[in-house]
Formats: sequence, C-alpha cells, structure tokens
Amino acid sequence: MVKSLGTLAIMLLLGVILVTADAGAETVALLVSSQIRPYMSALKGFEEAMDRDLEVIYLNTNPAYARQKISTGDYALAAAVGPEAAQLLWSIERLSCPKMLFMVLDPDKLLMDPEVDGVGLRIPIKIQLEQIEAKLHPRSIGVLYHPRENQGLIEVAKALLTGSSTALVPIAVEERRGVAQAFLKARAAFDSLWFLPDSVVISEAMVSYLTKKALFSGIAVVGYNHFFIEAGAVMAVSVDYRGVGIKAAHVA
Repeated sequence: MVKSLGTLAIMLLLGVILVTADAGAETVALLVSSQIRPYMSALKGFEEAMDRDLEVIYLNTNPAYARQKISTGDYALAAAVGPEAAQLLWSIERLSCPKMLFMVLDPDKLLMDPEVDGVGLRIPIKIQLEQIEAKLHPRSIGVLYHPRENQGLIEVAKALLTGSSTALVPIAVEERRGVAQAFLKARAAFDSLWFLPDSVVISEAMVSYLTKKALFSGIAVVGYNHFFIEAGAVMAVSVDYRGVGIKAAHVA
C-alpha cells in the first residue's frame, strides 16, 4: 500500500511539472523593432485581440539580449513587429516555435522568403487610386519612384487607370540627389503628386521640400501616413495600425 501511494505521489508530481512546462509554452513573444507610434498602435491592437500571455521585447533597447531571449525562450509563437525585428527573427536558424510578422512592408522581398506568415502593410494600389480619384478628381497623377523598388506597382497603377479620365505620370529616379530636379522638371505635367513608400524618394526633408514646392505650383499632394498631412499634404491614404495588430492577433 505504501509503495502504491509513493508511485501515485510521483505521478502527481510529474503531472504538475508537465502542466507548468505547457503553461510556459502558451506565451507569445513580440519582438518589436522600436517604440515608434505606428508600432505601438499595432501592438495595442494585438494585445486587445490576443487571449494569451504576451512578452514584449524591444529590439532597439538591447539587440544582443533580444536575440538571446528569442533564441532560448519557451514560446508558443514569436511575432516580429517592424522590418528590423523581422530580419533578426528570420536570421535565427533553430527557433523552437512558429514565427510570423506584421508592420513590415513587402516582407517576402525583405526576407527573401516567399512563404512568410503574417499581415501585410501595403495598401492595395487599387484602393489608393480609387480614393484619390473620388476625393481629388485629378486629371493627372505624378509619382516619383525608384524602378528597382516600385516598377511593379507603377505597372499595376498604369493598368488600373487604363480607360480612365485620369492619366498617370511616372517619374523614375535612380538616386536621391536627383529627386528634386526630376520633380521640378515634370511638375507641369500633373495636378496631383502621389507618394509611394520608397527608400530613394522618401525622407523627412525631401517630403517637406516637395510638398511645399507642389503647393506653390497648385499641385495636390497625397501621402500614406500622418506625417504627410503634417507636412502639408491634402490627403493621406493611411493604414489603420491598430487594425493591423488586431488582424495579426487573429492570424496568430
């Protein structure tokens, strides 16, 4: 009888240990690139919609610690928020849990991975053009872009505007120092200027400069977040960052 009770006690103890280990694996790790407003809004949406415990790790605070924590932690899932976090997460070869991302523009190109799980950040070109045409009724839309980054999107936009009363005026630029000159040379050809996310074209100083020049020329500027409005744009087709976080939680 004593032997049986001893065996039962050992089994119960093992059961407690196993339950504790399983509970640890219920936690979702969120590796966040930095504390900028869009990421924090998305993080809030994720927290609202997720019914599991979360551990938030900020990459910019201590990259070495973040890598070590994600590499060795016992998580049910690891989610990257922002491109820097995604690059770190995808660089870990032996991750003990599934991974996903959100708040990353064109993640398949960034990570060279055609099967990335998560929520895309780019607003479909069709929706952007529909909103621009409905609100501004432009005769022609100019867009500055680097061919390597956005030629595909320009081709999509051209196809969508085929047969429309609105013309697209693509302005290809190869380097940042040529952006302002390209705009000044082409500005007579369009009455609206549409900004796409583009690492060659977009910078805070360049957007401010081009927006002011456009306004002085009677050209309506369309951006893609609150910064463009603050710089003087008449319209921004913006992402609902909190909504992205909520959708990411559903994917998770």
